Amino acid sequence: VEDGIGYMRLTNFRDGAVNEMDRAIKELNEKGMNGLILDFRNNPGGLLESAVEVADRFIPDGEIIVSMRGRDADKVIELKADDGFPISQIPIVVLVNEYSASGSEIVAGSLQDLGCAIIVGKKTYGKGSVQNLIPLKDGSGLRLTTSRYYSPKGRVIDKIGVSPDIEVDIFPISREKNGEKKEQEEKKEKEKVKEEKENYDLQLQQAINILKSLKMFEKMDAKRIMETED
Repeated sequence: VEDGIGYMRLTNFRDGAVNEMDRAIKELNEKGMNGLILDFRNNPGGLLESAVEVADRFIPDGEIIVSMRGRDADKVIELKADDGFPISQIPIVVLVNEYSASGSEIVAGSLQDLGCAIIVGKKTYGKGSVQNLIPLKDGSGLRLTTSRYYSPKGRVIDKIGVSPDIEVDIFPISREKNGEKKEQEEKKEKEKVKEEKENYDLQLQQAINILKSLKMFEKMDAKRIMETED
């Protein structure tokens, strides 16, 4: 998007999504990417295997990506990273919103728990259960929840969602002063939102600002190390 910051949007986790992502990452690296924004907003999920493959690209080997737990406490399935995490050496921001669900929440939750990315946006949908469909004689069916997804730190995703590290609305909202809304300011803000609605993305801009700040601090740290060595 600017200044070495790559942007990639995943609309769902279908079969082969990780291969498409790998190609995009390669192209971005060739352009000198030094920071990455992963946009999972409005991503409803998809295949669990695909979501795990995507998360695996950013997580150190051996770390838990997601676990599945049912009524039996002894039967816990853990899916772990094991591919060498080639993209983990750059700062990453993940964008989510209230329509990010299932696979999006698995990836965002794992990156958040393991300190691999900063999550920005709105709290996610909260869809994190494994269900089996049981057909009935009358042609209808019964969905039975057999287990739930948990983040690496044991957080429940289902009906709770993933809370961002930095909460940001998509558009600016009206301000309050001394407990009363200023009608004139509110009117101006609504007009501004209407004019810039198609072109301005506050969440994306915040992600860009975060990555710029991280790179600035990295340069400051490098300068201090050089001065100390001198």
